[in-house]
Amino acid sequence: MQIQNLITQKYKRFFAFGCSFTHYPWPTWADIIGREIPYYENWGKGGGGNQFIFNSVVECNLRHKFTKNDLVIVMWSSCSREDRYVDDQWLVAATEYREKVYGKEWMKKFANQGKGLMIRDFATIYATQQLLNSLECDWINLNSLPLVRFDMDRAEADVLNKKATIDDLENRWSIQQKMLCLGSDHRDEYLADKGVVDFYKDIFLSIKEPVFDRILKNKERPNFGDKHPSPQEALDYLNDVLPNNLNAKEFVEEWGKIVRSIKQKDEMPKKFIRQEVQRL
Repeated sequence: MQIQNLITQKYKRFFAFGCSFTHYPWPTWADIIGREIPYYENWGKGGGGNQFIFNSVVECNLRHKFTKNDLVIVMWSSCSREDRYVDDQWLVAATEYREKVYGKEWMKKFANQGKGLMIRDFATIYATQQLLNSLECDWINLNSLPLVRFDMDRAEADVLNKKATIDDLENRWSIQQKMLCLGSDHRDEYLADKGVVDFYKDIFLSIKEPVFDRILKNKERPNFGDKHPSPQEALDYLNDVLPNNLNAKEFVEEWGKIVRSIKQKDEMPKKFIRQEVQRL
């Protein structure tokens, strides 16, 4: 059953799914919740797209058989990502790494197919929601990066011709997703395909607004330029989109000091330790 309020004492097990916004060297939203539930597994993976996330949910359920005592939270990622299972492991390629993994010809043919990417991932999200609805567990859908896609050829041309800026596009991208999650009919002129968004509009009403929006607005970012939510941003996000009884203030403050002390990304003085999950 989809829930709107989080009372951690109700659950014996918690399973979290997502990309690096879920599984990162410092504590994420999932770790903040997981420390308050007796059994916790984090199935997130850096660079993971929505196909990887869907497969992870299915595999985890087959391994653990979700019950009424379980909480399942999925943080969906961007539609622009590509996931393949290659040589006994998931090959996940976040947006900025796709050319390195798949090559320029692949990028030229497939990378800017915004309509197709939305059709693929919106159906995947719908199928996951239907699966979770068929089980006894409680579930929540969150969002890291906006799901909607823009017509990138047009957007890049407008940036080149100085009709738009990258910052403007990022803000519009996030605002578009937020409006859809809130049930608004707002539509952006750069949207890749309005028909697909309208067809799947109900999935947005089941997903909380993207946490990425907070990173755009927060000027007090770690000084090495990392764009992942800090522990405090993760807690603030949970408090805003999900009424809860979390007791995480001291934990978040402790890790906040560690994150603020980092000068370069590879100088993490202490990494958050999680239980490793068994995967195919």
